[in-house]
Amino acid sequence: MSAAVIAIIPTIGDDGQSYEVVVTNHLQRPVIININGEFGGQVSSGSTKTIDIRAMSVNKFPVTVTWELIRNETISGIPIGAELGSKFLVGPGDVVVIDNEIDSRKYFYPLIKNQRGYRCEVVVNHGLNDAYNVGVLPANSANVPLGYHEIHEFSNVMLFCDNDKTYRWGDHIEKGEGTPLKMEDHTGLVSIVLDQ
Repeated sequence: MSAAVIAIIPTIGDDGQSYEVVVTNHLQRPVIININGEFGGQVSSGSTKTIDIRAMSVNKFPVTVTWELIRNETISGIPIGAELGSKFLVGPGDVVVIDNEIDSRKYFYPLIKNQRGYRCEVVVNHGLNDAYNVGVLPANSANVPLGYHEIHEFSNVMLFCDNDKTYRWGDHIEKGEGTPLKMEDHTGLVSIVLDQ
């Protein structure tokens, strides 16, 4: 399923009108919701939120719902990964479903556990036009998120480590096959463990 709008039976107000926008977020990060340009709230990772539009300046359907991913950040506050978001025209009873496929493009979310005593420079999609140098992965670190990145035929995560070794998950356009990237449906989560 891609980020989409699906229909449900709406909750009706006393006046017979529906005033709810329902948003389901399958991503690994929270998203910010705007309705007709007004802040509608934040939807946590893996949750559903119902937003009552009666207090908004435009409180009748259809409404335009936009969402924006709250990206991971480095220790110094620099956002990591791709900027994700989309826009939908929503009617009464519709549910906005957000996942890792946006406008027919899929995104993956690498999460690394480094069980070794050395630091590694991390690059996502090494060798591709959208190669992204994430920075340094600390030694003996657990569940370090690398943000969302578009997945391609040769998408990969490469670690260039202090032990003078290079580790790769996913295929590489020049170096061939690597350890497969196993991506969860809807979330895009790819769990990586460095234990060699």
